[in-house]
Amino acid sequence: MGNHELDAKFYERRVAEKNPTSDNPEMTSLVGRVERWCQIVDGQRILDFGCYDGYILRTIRDHKKITGAGVDIAPAAVELARELAGNTGLTFLVSDGTPLPFEPASFDVVVCSEILEHVHDLDAVLKEIARVLAPGGRLFATMPNTLGDVWGPLQPLCRRIDEVEGHVRRMSRDDFERTVESHGFRSKRMRYRGFVLTAIWYQTLIYTPKAKALGIQLIGAGRSLRERLAKVLAYSGMYLYIIGDRPFSRYRRSLGIDAVFIRLGD
Repeated sequence: MGNHELDAKFYERRVAEKNPTSDNPEMTSLVGRVERWCQIVDGQRILDFGCYDGYILRTIRDHKKITGAGVDIAPAAVELARELAGNTGLTFLVSDGTPLPFEPASFDVVVCSEILEHVHDLDAVLKEIARVLAPGGRLFATMPNTLGDVWGPLQPLCRRIDEVEGHVRRMSRDDFERTVESHGFRSKRMRYRGFVLTAIWYQTLIYTPKAKALGIQLIGAGRSLRERLAKVLAYSGMYLYIIGDRPFSRYRRSLGIDAVFIRLGD
């Protein structure tokens, strides 16, 4: 069985373990960053590579008149994305990205959030992204920081995340930049993301199964007073770690890297 079949089965299981993405502070912050860094305007064509349930495209579509497509290796994720998108005009397809089912220069923006650490042949995927991205287009991409750079006390959490999420790579900021640029891109903006407060949140609530299950149960549908209060507390915690770790955006010991690259060409 090849990597594609193994990965598809793995991520089908991960989809079954997750809940649909909510409008929580972490996700709204991410979408805002994509919109600002990529300078998204009406009429642009956007590809979400590794779209899961299509949240990023749906949210951008609420703000701008875009044409959007999402791809994911897991059929269950694509099915969920189509269901949640309804009649918004967004398109979702099953693909591992090699090749991408689109013509050259089909998109003005490509989003790869928490994805490139999963693909086995990074060069092949970046080559395809470069092919479907129009010259002057923007690639928003993230990468977990290499363990050699991450602050020592945070490394066990990183190893746990790699195991649970199926990561096959981490990269230093310099290596990440050089690798992407070798496929016809120029780095436009890069920063580190996540430090101690982020790590505490993830260790305590996201990667502790019992705590995560309890939190989801408490929040529920957000209709009762208890559920609304639990949601306020949870979202307040998210705001705390997002804002509290922001001063470390230039600190090499952080957890991850956010970047925007511009596609070179005529």
